[in-house]
Amino acid sequence: MNRPRRGVAKSEQTGESREDAPTAEDERAPYGLRSRKKIAASIPIEVAKQQEDTALSAKPENEQRAIVTRLPEFPDEVFSIVFEFYVEDYYGSPWTLMHVCRRWRTTATHARRLWSRIMVTQAIPRFYEPWEPSRRYLNYEVCHREHLLRDALARVASGPLDIRLAFTTAEHGIYRPEADILGRGLIEVLRSEKAYLRIRCLEATRTSEAWLEHATFEEFEFPSLQRAILLTGSKDLVTRIQSTASRLQNLDLTQNGVDPFNWNLSPLKYLTDLRLTKYGRPAGDGGFRMIASARHLVNLILNLVNISTRETLSIPTLQRLNLWLSQIDVPLDLPQLQILSLNNSTIFTTKECPLTFPSLVTLNVEGCKLDGLFYIAPQLHTLSISQISDISKPPRKSRFSIMLEQVVKSGFLSSRRLCLSRVSMDSKLLVEMLREMPQLEEIEIGDGVPLQMVFFEAVGGCRILAKKTSEHREPVCTQLKSFRVSLHGIRKEATETAMLRWSHMAVQARAEGKYPLEQAFLKEKNSIRWVSMLEPTST
Repeated sequence: MNRPRRGVAKSEQTGESREDAPTAEDERAPYGLRSRKKIAASIPIEVAKQQEDTALSAKPENEQRAIVTRLPEFPDEVFSIVFEFYVEDYYGSPWTLMHVCRRWRTTATHARRLWSRIMVTQAIPRFYEPWEPSRRYLNYEVCHREHLLRDALARVASGPLDIRLAFTTAEHGIYRPEADILGRGLIEVLRSEKAYLRIRCLEATRTSEAWLEHATFEEFEFPSLQRAILLTGSKDLVTRIQSTASRLQNLDLTQNGVDPFNWNLSPLKYLTDLRLTKYGRPAGDGGFRMIASARHLVNLILNLVNISTRETLSIPTLQRLNLWLSQIDVPLDLPQLQILSLNNSTIFTTKECPLTFPSLVTLNVEGCKLDGLFYIAPQLHTLSISQISDISKPPRKSRFSIMLEQVVKSGFLSSRRLCLSRVSMDSKLLVEMLREMPQLEEIEIGDGVPLQMVFFEAVGGCRILAKKTSEHREPVCTQLKSFRVSLHGIRKEATETAMLRWSHMAVQARAEGKYPLEQAFLKEKNSIRWVSMLEPTST
């Protein structure tokens, strides 16, 4: 048994410092009390460590608090800019901002751009709760009563306005005989306040045509109007815009099936964008005179429009033409056209002479029909074909084979970029097409394009065996720099797996045959990213 040595202090024997050593009073105290005192002496040290850890963990929160505490130092102009971005969101409303504090309420009230979008209607648009009317709808301030419209115009003061007319004689399917009186009262407010002088954008497509036919806009003038979305049924409104909107730049006109497109657009010197949509069988020439009168058009969109005439449609400034479900049978003179899009069963024909597009850069063909049309486009860069199904059986020619013949005859084979998507075709026909395009630099196989081995053998310039390539020869498109293949939309899993293997083997074969690619990407079925087949990095 070890006993303490004589003449040696107990603190030295236990290894304790003199400061921590028990005093004479502690020696006389019971053992349990001495333990509690020792524990109490160590508590301040542990508390200090905990406070230090808490301060370190709360540092980001303190920084956020510092930023929040500096918000009152920001000027009102900064708040106005932030509020404008907030209101651009679908659910963003300035009324929410006005409930935060007094300063935000004052700033939002005097920010004109927050209140510049106004919907004038007799009905009350509602959100999810049918019993709770909303002040905002589609980022518009809803004004269904005269006093609300006056207050909204007062907030905007002398700033520009975006007005949407949504008049109707029914609310939630229920006929309201007083709707005509309310509508006339709202129109009278716009007239008395002279708000029409500050209208920058006017939309009147969601309006009952019967109501608009009886509405009068005699004193209205639109010197600040830049964009108009209208129905041809509102004759008085259309006439006033045609005669007074001298700064109109964008016009979207929808025909109701009765009135023809008979505008004279020559006085509108700033009109650059025109969109025509018709329903039914309109009278007149389908808008030919109207389009020809616009001498400064840059973008033209025709939807459900049928134009057939022997006269030549000449627009020297047009750069983009987009056709949807339309039938165009007219000679065209478009020397500056750069982008041509033919979509959704569009019928594009000409029987007199071939069409010449000397400046055409991009051609998008999506599910349309070309009948006897021969294009000449020497500067074509991108040819995009989609939604062409090869479903017909011999001896009839397939839709893609007909498209291929037209492409070969048209002069489009000079393009440097080819994009295919949602196309069902014979790979041999595609290879024949590529052999006629030696200058092609980019090939993009988009979603829903199943391809056979013969295509990848032609691109790689080899014969693909089970695990390797052999018989290297010159590939098609010797100047090819970029190659992309997407495996999305491939219905058969076996075809998808084979295309995955063939793509890598074709890229490797081009590198071995001294025709390397600068870019080669693959997008697998369950991925949204393009993965490089040349290196492990991805984009």
